[in-house]
Amino acid sequence: MSIGITTSTLTNPIWLVKTRMQLQQSSSITLHKPVKYKNSFDCVMKVMREEGISGLYKGLSASYLGVTESTIHWVTYEYLKSKLSERRKKQKTISGESVQPFYLRMFDNLLAAGLSKFVAACISYPHEVIRTRMRQLPTDGAPKYNGIIKCFKTILREEGVSAFYGGMTAHMMRVVPNAAIMFFCYESILHYGESL
Repeated sequence: MSIGITTSTLTNPIWLVKTRMQLQQSSSITLHKPVKYKNSFDCVMKVMREEGISGLYKGLSASYLGVTESTIHWVTYEYLKSKLSERRKKQKTISGESVQPFYLRMFDNLLAAGLSKFVAACISYPHEVIRTRMRQLPTDGAPKYNGIIKCFKTILREEGVSAFYGGMTAHMMRVVPNAAIMFFCYESILHYGESL
């Protein structure tokens, strides 16, 4: 958890710049507004000049909430992995096999990783929306979303609960396969490392 908090703190300015650059491109096309930032460096300098150094850390509190996603993911993964392993052991005893095939263990780990990431992302996804809103460019000189609680209340009041899950399908299409592949590689390395 402390690694997640440290990483979020160190990388928040990068994500803020990425969000601002992406949002300015879409608003310049749809609203025919000139772009505010010429490039990433210009964005950093203007944010620091107009909003102070703390401006680079907008959305950080929501990022800290996102650390819970990793915690939920790991705990759920270990739980599912052990349940699937128990099930395979029962099947092995019934069938009389002496060793569980490696590919079945890896399939179970892949399944556990994907399902656990899906569960974790479903539970913690609203922090993604809140974080993005907090990072967006202030309109008329004042940020619309100032603070995690105010941001939450504003979104809930103006857009309803469904707004907290906007873009979740695309997010799931990215993070679930990523987690499954990452944990598959992790478990494979552990397996082959033990056999050396």
